[in-house]
Amino acid sequence: MGDVLVFAEHAHGKFPKSTLVAFAAGKDIAAKTGGSCHAVVAGASGLEALAAEAAAYGMKTVFQLEHARLEHYVADAYTPALAELVKAKGIETVIATATAIGKDLTPRLAARLGAPLAADISGINADGTVTRAMYAGNVFATIKLEGSPR
Repeated sequence: MGDVLVFAEHAHGKFPKSTLVAFAAGKDIAAKTGGSCHAVVAGASGLEALAAEAAAYGMKTVFQLEHARLEHYVADAYTPALAELVKAKGIETVIATATAIGKDLTPRLAARLGAPLAADISGINADGTVTRAMYAGNVFATIKLEGSPR
């Protein structure tokens, strides 16, 4: 099956705990599907230490997107850069954190790629289904994502 790409959100040269959770989720789905888990860090420059840290967390490849326009998160800069990476590397699954940035970026990325999107998920299964809470956590839905990337 296809590879997984984790969008490694960072601030002030460090990964927040939510990114570390995303790394674990990415490795989990890659193991379930027989793919590899990769990460991408984006910024203006100086991403080497973050890339090394992501690799230490088990990311097979860490892509570094460096450009002056990527110094601060701006959807109009990040979305096309990530979309090109996903297409060029044949990524099947993209994972991001459920932060303000992740919630802004992922729908834009999905739209640009013509891909399905499941937000605020709590579980990923090898068969392409995801679990997410609905109705203030009173119901859990299992959703099948059709298409690729997802």
